Amino acid sequence: MIKHVSTLIGAKAAQTSYYAEEQARRIGLPFTHMVTINYARTAISPREATASFSRLRRSHFNKWATRPSRTGGMAFAPTYAFAFENVRDGRAFMTIEPGDPHNVHVHWAVHIPATRFADFERRIWSWVEATAGGIIGGAETINITRSRAHLGGYLVKGTTAALAEFYARGREAEPQGIIIGRRADTSRNLGPKARRALDRELGINRQMPSRR
Repeated sequence: MIKHVSTLIGAKAAQTSYYAEEQARRIGLPFTHMVTINYARTAISPREATASFSRLRRSHFNKWATRPSRTGGMAFAPTYAFAFENVRDGRAFMTIEPGDPHNVHVHWAVHIPATRFADFERRIWSWVEATAGGIIGGAETINITRSRAHLGGYLVKGTTAALAEFYARGREAEPQGIIIGRRADTSRNLGPKARRALDRELGINRQMPSRR
């Protein structure tokens, strides 16, 4: 299967990412943490990083979230938004062939209940190792911080100038390099179908910005 190659976040993904934070709050599963996984510090090819992260979510995180923990932590619906970037110190890498320099990493805004965070913090390292063929970096491979406001604007900074003006909350568009595979997405409960259904209940009508 031919994977999609992109150098920016498109209109639909930008809109979905932008509204994900609001949608997460509306359904009672607000983003609590930002997890950054640097695939340049793993054994996997940068061309396979998005597939590796998909396996992490599907085979590890989603199953972990939907099962109660043995220590009494409640199960919860997997709730997240993410965006991949391939940039370092302001330099966007625009080729992704074997041997090319890269810094492919993912910013993952995610809901983690307080009662399950310690377990998540322990498990994320083994999940990355299992799905990326090993970790070759140190502590910089995975960074976890508390969530901050306006994550949607941060996640979509790698879009077009016109879309950044509308969705990035005052940020200018910043090139974020080439990515192979799904560049940005959300969990299903934050996606367009779920958001529109709740919007209809609340009488909200959202409009896409004009494309320029």
